[in-house]
Amino acid sequence: LVLEGHTSDVNLLSFDRDGKRLYTGSWDDLTFREWDAITGKPGESMTGVAPYAVGFTADGQLRVAGPAENGMEDVIVRAAWDTVPIFHHEMVMRFRGPFPVISASGRFVAGEGSDQYIRVWDVDNETQVFEIKDEAASDDQNQFTGANCLALSRDGGLLAVGTHEGRVHVW
Repeated sequence: LVLEGHTSDVNLLSFDRDGKRLYTGSWDDLTFREWDAITGKPGESMTGVAPYAVGFTADGQLRVAGPAENGMEDVIVRAAWDTVPIFHHEMVMRFRGPFPVISASGRFVAGEGSDQYIRVWDVDNETQVFEIKDEAASDDQNQFTGANCLALSRDGGLLAVGTHEGRVHVW
């Protein structure tokens, strides 16, 4: 099965909870698409969106994290196919490192800001629940520099950070 519809690199893939739908995104052609994962039949699509991450709420609602309308630095989380953001933080969530991630529950988003802090936000309550500073390298095994990728547990209680030093830190 080959899915065709993007005109440039595909940078995001995510199956829904039951594995029947596949969501794809391209930063270059600014498209986000839904597909039937079994038949390949296209579903809904959005243009003008460069998604970074996809998550699902407990009731199956799709959430998409991507840039706000004013550029690639501000992170916005929205319900899919809806132009109204459900979560938008400009100054705090300005990313510089790894792309933001959404927890498996769809409730939490994590990203590294231009101030070198990695923060976890509760999207439903629009509150910050955790932050850790991306420090200069040191002998302290709990310090790291250069976050390369992020992961959140389903409940947002654990944050994993993959570093350029070949380590994974978990808080």
